[in-house]
Amino acid sequence: MPPKREIKECIFDIIKSDKAKEIINVSKTKNKEGFGNWSLKKLIFLDYYLPAYLNIIKNNGFKTFFIDFFSGSGANETKECESNKITSLGSPIVSLFNGIKYIKSKGRNNRFDRWFFIDYNKEYCEALRKRVLKTLEIINKNFSEKMEIDNDVKIICGDCNLEMENIVKEIKREEGKIAVFAFIDPYSFKNLEWNTLKKLFELRIADIIFTFPLYTIRRGIKNCKIPEKYLPPSLSERIKEKGIRNITEFGELYAVDIVKEIGRSLRYYKKGITVRNVNNSELYRIEFFTHAKEAHRICSNKADELDRLSNQNLKFIVDQVMGKQKAL
Repeated sequence: MPPKREIKECIFDIIKSDKAKEIINVSKTKNKEGFGNWSLKKLIFLDYYLPAYLNIIKNNGFKTFFIDFFSGSGANETKECESNKITSLGSPIVSLFNGIKYIKSKGRNNRFDRWFFIDYNKEYCEALRKRVLKTLEIINKNFSEKMEIDNDVKIICGDCNLEMENIVKEIKREEGKIAVFAFIDPYSFKNLEWNTLKKLFELRIADIIFTFPLYTIRRGIKNCKIPEKYLPPSLSERIKEKGIRNITEFGELYAVDIVKEIGRSLRYYKKGITVRNVNNSELYRIEFFTHAKEAHRICSNKADELDRLSNQNLKFIVDQVMGKQKAL
């Protein structure tokens, strides 16, 4: 079991550490995450989850592959107000640093065999490439690795709905037991088609962290003429017949349908991690699905902790890290 990481330590690593500053500063391009520090929750959970997942899955002899469906530029900018901007490492960089661990008892590194980062924004992909190169430079030095971009890490500039078929084919060509970890953080619910998830499900062991964009669903689902393009069949039929009583129910039904599609051995965090804005409106819900029973047990506790973490308390921790608030 990996040692427990405190939330404050994680935030420091992705915002204030020397490596974070060095990687962020190789490009001026950043994802604009909007107002509030709430988006940090998904990165904190990814940071915590990956070591537990990797330890368990590698010890069972699997080749492992990481897919980030909406990678962005590798750096996220959030702001409480125009004069209070904060930039953190993005999910691709977090996955690289947490996707490799030295196992002293075995004298080797446990790591993902390959990473796939996808984004349709060309400017983001160019910035991400610079940040990945800097990240690999740090990892190779610290872990005595020889990881290379375009070999160990592939950056794909395109629509994930079009690119997923080729990625799945490439992974299927690998010999031995295969496990895939997918991080899915769409900008809008219309960014991800249901058939794309079905392609992912062709890989038998597919674990997922999914930030379900409830706020865009709330705004757009009533006017969506083809819900079956973006939603699982049973859910799109339910919408046509009965509509949605509330957005929370919608998120729960989507999660249930994913479990049905992937298989009966899948476990998931049934409550989800709620992410709210400064006005306390629910923006999205972080769901995670795993085949690893032990990883589910370990990370459910962290999910509970993050779900309870209010925006006010998260801001207090961020202000501590930034030196704007003294520790209690």
